[in-house]
Amino acid sequence: MNADVTAERPPKKRFEFTACGPSVKLSREAIEEIALVYASAIALRVAAKAWSQLETSGRLTLTHNLLFAAGGVLLISLAAFFFRRMIRRRDYWPVFLAGALAFAAFFRFDKAPTAVGTVLEKPLVLLPILPAAIATWAFLSMIREADELERRINYQALSFAFVVTFSASLAYALAEDLGLPRISSFWWWLVLAVSWGVGLTIYSRKYR
Repeated sequence: MNADVTAERPPKKRFEFTACGPSVKLSREAIEEIALVYASAIALRVAAKAWSQLETSGRLTLTHNLLFAAGGVLLISLAAFFFRRMIRRRDYWPVFLAGALAFAAFFRFDKAPTAVGTVLEKPLVLLPILPAAIATWAFLSMIREADELERRINYQALSFAFVVTFSASLAYALAEDLGLPRISSFWWWLVLAVSWGVGLTIYSRKYR
């Protein structure tokens, strides 16, 4: 009797976010992994900022350097571990989101690099290329394995994103001549990503 009841018990409900067709879903496990990758990237940047401030003020000791180095290796290893888990499951959509968020975590609102004046200045400038490359690879893999309907939705969403980003960048370029400040190209990447997400929502609804 108990065995029959257990067998008939429905599986635990999982949160799923459909982004583009029925095969692209974001499970609770993937959400947790994305959050942990993002948290690792933020913690790495904060640690690098703290290290550079101590370095430039001359208050670092060998023990401090070893602790910061160990912490940096641990955070990078943690992010790589969760990326590997998602890639092994072929969860390309979560991999893309995690890579994009990790890249965004290193964006700065000031002009000075995170570790300006230290030996880590150039490595930290180049480090965001790694999650950006992972996100690009995941996006291409997602498109390659998509069916015809999903490719059509992505094509229309990307066309929508191109028009929005092109129009916004052109309008702002004209507004700069009127005195508005120049902004980082990161913002145009953000406009592209957000408008692509909006396009996915619009066109995926069209085929439901």
